[in-house]
Amino acid sequence: MAQSVTFENRYQDGEYLAETGNWHEDDAAWKADHILSMIGETGLMPERIVDIGCGSGGVLVDMQSKLPPSIDFTGFEIAAPAFALAQPRGNAKLRFVNQSAEEAKDTPYDLALMLDIFEHVPDYLGFLETMRSVASRFIFHIPLDISVRSVLNNLPIYRRDTVGHLHYFTAPTARATLHDSGYRIVEERFTHAKMQPPPTGWKAKLRAKPDQWLFAMSPERCATWLGGCSLLVLAEPV
Repeated sequence: MAQSVTFENRYQDGEYLAETGNWHEDDAAWKADHILSMIGETGLMPERIVDIGCGSGGVLVDMQSKLPPSIDFTGFEIAAPAFALAQPRGNAKLRFVNQSAEEAKDTPYDLALMLDIFEHVPDYLGFLETMRSVASRFIFHIPLDISVRSVLNNLPIYRRDTVGHLHYFTAPTARATLHDSGYRIVEERFTHAKMQPPPTGWKAKLRAKPDQWLFAMSPERCATWLGGCSLLVLAEPV
């Protein structure tokens, strides 16, 4: 009888890398830009930044190229295939570690990034509670998989099968999750996958028009009705 494959196995055995192609490296630059914008607008001046579940390391690499050279960056990644992509990109001020970010609790960081992470974790509330001591500020990027369109299209099960999402959020439940696990939201904004970067080709542009129009009018309504959105949140542990 074939042995069953757990969700943890898929990140270690190459299945997730094969499914995503490059461990979401294509999303790194626009995520970094949103994070840098939030850092600038809120006046944060972190000297030590950690990315929990850093994947291929692209977000930290991009941020390092745009922030002062004095800042120390660390990326924690437990999945061996992703760590293999990240490790060669390190330098004197950017290191990648192939272990759990719980090891960072002894030397708290100024800012911790958790980008599209806890929806993959079976005990996501316990994970978030444990991570509170890692940093004094956190930036989360939380995919909002539940919308009217996504329910009609059965998107949650597709996300489960392809990219391993175990938990599915709306904007209100994402906020409640952070509150219930001991974080206070300081600032938030919505992002939209179809606009990162803007679509090219007339067919793609035409398909994106309803999303672009509604997102411009009301990002929260776009997330509720049409989906494709995520919530970027600056929070602090309480």
